[in-house]
Amino acid sequence: MKHLFLTTSILATCLASATQAGVVEERKAKFKENVAILRAIQTQIGEGDFEAIAAGGRNIADWAIKMPDYFPEGSESAGALDAIWLNFDDFQSKAAANNEAALQLEQAAGTKDAGRIMAAVQKLSGTCKSCHRSFKSN
Repeated sequence: MKHLFLTTSILATCLASATQAGVVEERKAKFKENVAILRAIQTQIGEGDFEAIAAGGRNIADWAIKMPDYFPEGSESAGALDAIWLNFDDFQSKAAANNEAALQLEQAAGTKDAGRIMAAVQKLSGTCKSCHRSFKSN
């Protein structure tokens, strides 16, 4: 019976560790996707691909809503400061600001006005930087 309990405990620990590693990799992939979306916008403006800009804004907005779920306790990583979990309400607030700014980018794309789009990109980038200053180590 002791062996069964020990085996079960070890297996549960391994599964929890694998789950945490998976969530860290998923969130890193989503952040890289956001960077790619933002980098593509200047080219998309030049090409008149406002639908792609709007879709990118929506993609970032959708991620921002889910983002806090990808930071469960125990999912610490080299780039994430402990401040995330110590001040999770602020982290959630910054994710909400990111969502709002991304929705504004989506709306700006509908105007097909490069100036409005770039202003929305600046605002969105500002929400990223605000969160990074508080919660990212590198």
